[in-house]
Amino acid sequence: MPEPQQHVARRRRRQPGWIPNYHGAWAMITIPPILGIIEGGFRPQHIALLALWWIGYFLFFAATLWLKSGFKARYRMPVVAYGAAALLSGVITAALCPYLWRWVPAFIPLIAAAGWAAYRRKERNLGAGLDTVAAACLLLPITWDLGTGGEAGWAATPQIWAQTALLFGYFAGTVFYVKTNIRERNSNAYLGASIGWHVAWTGVACAVAGVWHLVSWWHAPVWVFLVIRSVTVPMARRAEQSRRLGQRQRSKQTQAGARAKLNEQATGTTEPPLGSQSSEQAVPATSRAPGKRFGKALTVTQIGMLEVVTSIFVAVTLVI
Repeated sequence: MPEPQQHVARRRRRQPGWIPNYHGAWAMITIPPILGIIEGGFRPQHIALLALWWIGYFLFFAATLWLKSGFKARYRMPVVAYGAAALLSGVITAALCPYLWRWVPAFIPLIAAAGWAAYRRKERNLGAGLDTVAAACLLLPITWDLGTGGEAGWAATPQIWAQTALLFGYFAGTVFYVKTNIRERNSNAYLGASIGWHVAWTGVACAVAGVWHLVSWWHAPVWVFLVIRSVTVPMARRAEQSRRLGQRQRSKQTQAGARAKLNEQATGTTEPPLGSQSSEQAVPATSRAPGKRFGKALTVTQIGMLEVVTSIFVAVTLVI
């Protein structure tokens, strides 16, 4: 049964910006504060801080759309609503744990850079992605600081800073990894940078675990998996893309051949129409079935689901 016209119209008039659609960010804004609470211990004040953090993320998303639009009115209401909620939760958090103010200077340049990137409509470039990752990972030492009653502040333990650095390495690596699968899937430069990033951080993880003993050795194999993933998944998607392109080309050649036969029957000519070359000429042998080399490619949804599972493994191996 078709929907009533007023329901359809109401859905079309619904303002954008209320619900973030950066699905990959949910793990990034959740795991760092949870790890900080696990390491530092839970206090009731954490509820206010987490409310501020998550409302702040909704505000960040809404403000990004508003800035991208050039301050259009249809994007303003979510900014106003989330801004008011963030202000209220910020006041409550500051009243309950005023020592957290010392972390504010670290966020000012990160927020300013993110806002400027959004205003220039470059919020999805590499620099903006690394900027937001850095801001998210800072929640680990901040929630740890609150758990210890504000005794250490920036002088967190080496273990806390090691966990923060490795989380940054992981989530920043996902920025490269996702780009090699979607927006930059045909860029060899991005693929090389992604592989190089993961290899370098695998070395860091091995050093942190084996030399300084700041995290469990179980964390190092996770990075080996991340290196393998950074190679195989993008290459499989490239192979799948080439295979589909080859199928489309062969389909066009088959259609052209059929038209040539009909033309021959109708006119008595044997000359093929322009552009109807043979399949051996048009489709290189290397592009006929490249998918067999790297296996079946993952879909974007499957990649997202795999990232959720991987994020959990990264987090668990950091605290065991």
